[in-house]
Amino acid sequence: MTCDEADIVDDVSTLMKPLPRVTIDGTTFLVDEEKPVALVQRSGKPDVFHTWPALEMGILAPYLRLFEGPDALWVCYSWASDGEHDDFAALNEDSGVAVVRLGIDGSMGILTLDDASIAGATAQGLWTSSRSTEELDDDYRGDELPAEWCTPTTLQVHAPGIETRSLQIDRYVVAVREESSGLVIFVNPSPPLALPDHHGGMSYHYRCTALELGHLSELPQEIRFRDFVPRGWGPELSAKRLGLEYDPWGTPTEDAIVDLSNIEDTAWKKAVLSQEQIDGAVEAIARQFRDADHYWNTENGTTVPLSNGLSQTEVNVVGSWPESTVILTFNYRYRPGVRLRRTLRVFDDSGRVQLNPYASIHLMEDLDTKDLPALSEARGGFLDI
Repeated sequence: MTCDEADIVDDVSTLMKPLPRVTIDGTTFLVDEEKPVALVQRSGKPDVFHTWPALEMGILAPYLRLFEGPDALWVCYSWASDGEHDDFAALNEDSGVAVVRLGIDGSMGILTLDDASIAGATAQGLWTSSRSTEELDDDYRGDELPAEWCTPTTLQVHAPGIETRSLQIDRYVVAVREESSGLVIFVNPSPPLALPDHHGGMSYHYRCTALELGHLSELPQEIRFRDFVPRGWGPELSAKRLGLEYDPWGTPTEDAIVDLSNIEDTAWKKAVLSQEQIDGAVEAIARQFRDADHYWNTENGTTVPLSNGLSQTEVNVVGSWPESTVILTFNYRYRPGVRLRRTLRVFDDSGRVQLNPYASIHLMEDLDTKDLPALSEARGGFLDI
């Protein structure tokens, strides 16, 4: 149920933590940023709660994104390892996407996709692209390209209960949208322009062109850029038109107080991890700090700390899966008289691994900025940062 401020429950764990609300054609969606639950509100209809506690995912904690279509909100959980855990091979896992489709009619459907880059959502379904990054050419300065030049990309359209459809396009796809004119595919018509700087490096300028396919009764099997733009690169697009459809950091929804205490299945089903995966995940974070006092090698063969002023580092692991936590404490010259403490949770609520390969670098950056809590905020001899 949705509560007024006077009806706020005492146990905040039963309250939804909603991402900014999304409204599509009069239907409002509130999706929890942590729990597998969404509230769907339609004018003149009872509120509907949808949950998906057993959504099939891997061992890695996913990244949540929302994609708006004209008739549904697509809740997408993506996960991927960087494939570089040579010392912890058990943590390497194929990428994937688990998808929940919430219809404006109150319906729900579920999809599980292999490794794919999500391009957008339209009335046809959720679009994925075979390419997640564009190839760079440091010699390209913006000239005309040979007629045969292409960046072959496969687009696929997915929807629950409908066979996946594919089409080929000869350019890198930035996004697929549905606008008032119909289906629009945004492509980069050429490699990004490589612009040498004064420091021996390179910056890149990306062109983007909108291919307007209109209102289609049937999707084509192939699209060629030059059939739409015979010469040049097409009209320059405004940044606003190409902006994100959904901004998770947009207008907050703290005013939406939703009590989940009477809603079933709002907790994730626990993931299944081997002991090797559990131990590897803990060690992958803990070992980043064990040599924090002697982190960097200098040209004269000596070592220096992770950050200037850091010393007497201790690393402890507290709790067992899925509550395992790495706690780092150390002395810091610029906060004398207390120990600084950083707490890193290894697994999420479902027990999946929260990969954090740059945890030590993030700490270094925080210390180097000196933007730390005041000494007055220390408790029990420790200052949490």
